[in-house]
Amino acid sequence: MRTTSKVACALVAGALFVSGCGGGDSGSAEDQAAIEEVVTLINRANADSDGAAYCDLLQPSTFFDTFTSKAKCARETNQILEQAGSQPELEVESITVDGDTAKVTFTGRSGEAPFVKEDERWYLALGQGSPEPAETGQGGGDNG
Repeated sequence: MRTTSKVACALVAGALFVSGCGGGDSGSAEDQAAIEEVVTLINRANADSDGAAYCDLLQPSTFFDTFTSKAKCARETNQILEQAGSQPELEVESITVDGDTAKVTFTGRSGEAPFVKEDERWYLALGQGSPEPAETGQGGGDNG
């Protein structure tokens, strides 16, 4: 498979915000506000089907491991956003911060979205977890 498959997986995970589990604390108020701002920008990029804006929100340190250029990211992300169709706006339910990583859960969504702090800014972590659609009618597991 080509890199596009990995890209699709990573972006769909970001666009649909479902992946593994995690723990930690709620983090500082500054971290919370910065992560919520990233979510706001993701909502805007999703609503506008703006792949370039979405790519700007992805983890910089691993960006070029997945994409060869910002233009390629924007082009592939636009295709994925188009295929995903209209997405409901994400609403933050909780944020758990563990140093320079965070997991965000969203109201009405299953799983958590991974975020990472690099150069004092928060980004959507790239290439972590596998997307799984939320199952209607199934309860979540006990995570103590």
